[in-house]
Amino acid sequence: MTAQFQVISIAVCTYNRAEMLGPALASLISQETCSEFSHEIVIIDDGSTDETAMIVRQVAAGSSVPVRYVRDIGKGIAFARNRGIQETAGEWIAFFDDDQVAEKGWLRGLFIAAKETGAQIVGGVRLLQSAEGEMPRFGPLTREILGEKVYGARMRASNRYTLACTGNVMIHRSVFSQIGLFDTTMHRGMSDIDLTRRAHDAGIPSWYTPHAIVHHLLPPHRLREDYIKWTSLRVGTNLAQINYKSWGAAGMLFLCLLRLGHALSINLLMSLSACITQNPMGKLERKCYRWIAEGFLRMSIYLLSPGTFRQEEFLKTLAFRASGNPEGGRFGI
Repeated sequence: MTAQFQVISIAVCTYNRAEMLGPALASLISQETCSEFSHEIVIIDDGSTDETAMIVRQVAAGSSVPVRYVRDIGKGIAFARNRGIQETAGEWIAFFDDDQVAEKGWLRGLFIAAKETGAQIVGGVRLLQSAEGEMPRFGPLTREILGEKVYGARMRASNRYTLACTGNVMIHRSVFSQIGLFDTTMHRGMSDIDLTRRAHDAGIPSWYTPHAIVHHLLPPHRLREDYIKWTSLRVGTNLAQINYKSWGAAGMLFLCLLRLGHALSINLLMSLSACITQNPMGKLERKCYRWIAEGFLRMSIYLLSPGTFRQEEFLKTLAFRASGNPEGGRFGI
C-alpha cells in the first residue's frame, strides 16, 4: 500500500441544508474501509443561516471518524470547493454533496478503482431518490439534468460525456497543481464539470466505477416542471461557457449552429411525435432539449458579443442565491 492511500479526505460543501446534512454525514461516518485506508470529513459551511453548525457539532461529538467544521464567507459553491482543497489533509479528496446518502461501500469503491486503474480522478454512480416517496417516471435527459450519473455496469475510462461531478468523485491533490482550482466565475454551477473537462483535455487519467454509489435526494420542488426548466437553462448556459473556454469563438459559433439545427429539425419532429402519442415523459424530454438549447444559444451570443446581445438579467435569474437562497431565489428547500 502506498502512502498516498493512507488518508482520504471527504469535502462536503453545504449551505442551509441542516435537515439533509445529518443523514449525509452519518452515511460518510459509516463507510466500510476494510482497514485499507482511513478517512476524515471536512464540512465547508458556505455562510449558512440555519442550524448547520449545531448539526455538525452533534455529529462530530459521536463520530468515530474525524469531523471538522469550517465556516466560509458565503461567496458560492466554487469558492467553497476551493476552500475544501485548502482545508483537507489527504492526498486524495473525495467530494460529496450535502443532499445525498452514500452506500457503505462508496468510498472503498472509489479507492479500489483508483488503485486498479492508476487514475487521478475517479467518479461513481449517482442515483436519484425522492425525499418524500416515489419518483416520477422521467426520461434519461430529465434524470441527468436532475443529477443522475450512471454510465454502465463496468469500470471504464471517462470521456468528455461521462465526466464525474462533485457529488461523487475522488481527485488526487496533484490534479489541482496541474490544472488549477474550481472556476469561481461560474455562478450558475457546473464548476465541477468544468474542472473534470479541463483535466480530461490535459490528459489526466479519469475513470468511472459502478461500485461507488450515492443516492441524490430530491425534495418535492425539484420534481416540478418549473424547476426542471430553470435547471435545464442553467445547464445550457454552463455548457456554452465551458465550450467557449475550450474552443474559443470559432468553435462556439459552430456549436451554436449545430444546436440550432438540432432544435429546429430533430427535436421539433420528436416533440410533435410526443404530442401526438400523448407521451408526458417524451414531451418533458423534448422541452428539456429546447431549454438547454435556449440557454446555450443565449449564453453563446452573449459571450461572442456581450455589448450587442446583453443577457445580464436572464443570467441573473439562473445564478445560485440570486435572492439569498441555495437555488436562485425561486426554489427553496
